[in-house]
Amino acid sequence: MKTPEQREAAFRKDLEKLLRKYNAEMEITDDYKAYGQQRGIVVISIASNWDDAGNLTEAYTEFTL
Repeated sequence: MKTPEQREAAFRKDLEKLLRKYNAEMEITDDYKAYGQQRGIVVISIASNWDDAGNLTEAYTEFTL
């Protein structure tokens, strides 16, 4: 049986791999509503990519979960 700590460690490892695969960052923030009414928001930002000739191949992307 896997312990909760082992499961958390495995999840964190896989999440880190996913973020690295897409050159992405994850920010956890809130929706800036008044105290006690906030809602958590996860913002994913994925950097742009260019080819060797300097042409944009993948546009910057940002979205919330």
